[in-house]
Amino acid sequence: PILRLFVPFALGVFFGKFCFFEDLGIPFWISGITILLLIAILLVVYKSIKKYSLRWLFGVPAFLLFFVLGSCWTNLRLHQTVVDFLPAETVYRAVITDKPERKETSILCSARLLNIPDSVSSYAWKDKSVLLYFPIDSSGTALQRGDELLFSARLSLPENRGNPDEFD
Repeated sequence: PILRLFVPFALGVFFGKFCFFEDLGIPFWISGITILLLIAILLVVYKSIKKYSLRWLFGVPAFLLFFVLGSCWTNLRLHQTVVDFLPAETVYRAVITDKPERKETSILCSARLLNIPDSVSSYAWKDKSVLLYFPIDSSGTALQRGDELLFSARLSLPENRGNPDEFD
């Protein structure tokens, strides 16, 4: 019985992954309405169909419901991994969230971006966390949790150590 639910969910996961990487861009509100419609159809079919020969009428919307749930779940998780930093060097404002950690040649700080103050526009970040490295000097050692920083940089993903299949 659980396999009958797992198969459409797994197919939905693969479909969601395909849609995400092919930039088909199915809006989340359409997925939400589809889920609600399928639940309503399931309830109506469950209450009205009592004949054994029509039992498949309940299975089809159930299959579609788990398919759409798998697709939505995958899209939500994949959208959380999207890195949308600006490609050019930009001014950022951030708050240090953890105690700065002293490394051999630098100081590592975990920070949360607040926004980009700019005279033309202001791009609002949604709780993006970044790792900031500072040289070991008097200003770097004075950093504390809760300090607000204004810095100019081109943010990028951390690079792996040369292994192309290495986990990021």
